[in-house]
Amino acid sequence: MKFYFIGIKGSGMSSLASLLKQDGNEVIGKDVEKYIYTQKELQKKGIPVLSLEDRSYLNGNYYVVVGHDFYKEELVNELKNHNIDFSEYNEFISNYLKNNLICITGTNGKTTLTGMLAKGSKNASFLRGDGVSFRAKKEKYFFLEACEYKEHFLKYKPNFAIITNITYDHVDYFKTKEEYDSAFIKFASKADKVLVNYQYKDIIDNENTYTYGLDKRADFYAKDYETTPFGIKGVVYYKGLKLIDFNFKNIFGEHLIEDVVATFACYYLQQEDLQIVKRNLESFSMPNKRFNITNLKNIAIINDYAHQPEQINADFKIINKMYKNYIKVALFRPDRISRIKYFYNDFINSLNQFDEVYLVDDEKNTFKVILESMCDKKIKMYNRQNFKIYKNKKCVYCFMSSKNMDFIIKDLKKAIS
Repeated sequence: MKFYFIGIKGSGMSSLASLLKQDGNEVIGKDVEKYIYTQKELQKKGIPVLSLEDRSYLNGNYYVVVGHDFYKEELVNELKNHNIDFSEYNEFISNYLKNNLICITGTNGKTTLTGMLAKGSKNASFLRGDGVSFRAKKEKYFFLEACEYKEHFLKYKPNFAIITNITYDHVDYFKTKEEYDSAFIKFASKADKVLVNYQYKDIIDNENTYTYGLDKRADFYAKDYETTPFGIKGVVYYKGLKLIDFNFKNIFGEHLIEDVVATFACYYLQQEDLQIVKRNLESFSMPNKRFNITNLKNIAIINDYAHQPEQINADFKIINKMYKNYIKVALFRPDRISRIKYFYNDFINSLNQFDEVYLVDDEKNTFKVILESMCDKKIKMYNRQNFKIYKNKKCVYCFMSSKNMDFIIKDLKKAIS
């Protein structure tokens, strides 16, 4: 079958395009010209990415998949007028992925947990929000990252739903926290079985719901856990019964310990051998733009997807433990005006934990006014002239955004080397 993706570089769209290619289909698409990290996987798969001006989908006998940002009335009418079969991204997935579906959702941490769960079994397929997907030859599970924005995830029909956290977000669409919570309640009600972070058990209280976390009151919990400069370790229990211990290298932070607990919980409930899951997880690596670390001499460069105050706090907590005697520099690029306005003070407080902070605007200076209002002695607007590069001191640079900052990282690496 032939597929044409409009908005093919989107975090989920690129993953879906790659999956359809793996399934033996012809796949092509179009998007903006600027570089987006998700296009790496498209290039690896040999999937052509055309300019936004391309309109070959009108006469190429394609099934058209449309990304959320491109799903506008004008395009929909054009496709209908040309009798072209099409779907929005989440609607297509709901029809294409029907068997063995396990959905991972939550405000934060969806991509990492999806990747970890998929690593736990050789028979796991997955689609996650960093441009990467995989189809197992003998598929037993399909792990799908499910986004709550505009209630897109309500199209899915999971056998099993896993919820990492429910922290009010997407304030441009959900006008109150109650509306936001309600979306997750509706989503959980669609699943036969639910695993939810213990901190949010009062929001999700369905039948056949299990809890996980670091709290011993959870059904599945970690005990004797520790995050070190080398990784994480601990012991996983289920209602007082010891299940398995773990000691994983090169993954960091208490939220990753929670992910490990969730992963073992999921496979325990599926009656899988946890020793096999543990061996598989020993080679787990973080997904794209999820706390990816590059060490150059006495400099550490961290590239992370953090775009909310809560995530920035989590990043700082890990960095402060791993790099105690280092100068800690944050570079933050916002992605939504509504988010930074609503959580304005929270952003300032979380960023102020770092020694130095640089705020990065987009090409159109969309955030100029609000970012400049956040500046003080410690927080500055980024430009090449004022960006301080420490060559002879221990320093960690933490890049935090859902948007691209590779152009700064490239300059930094060049200056250091």
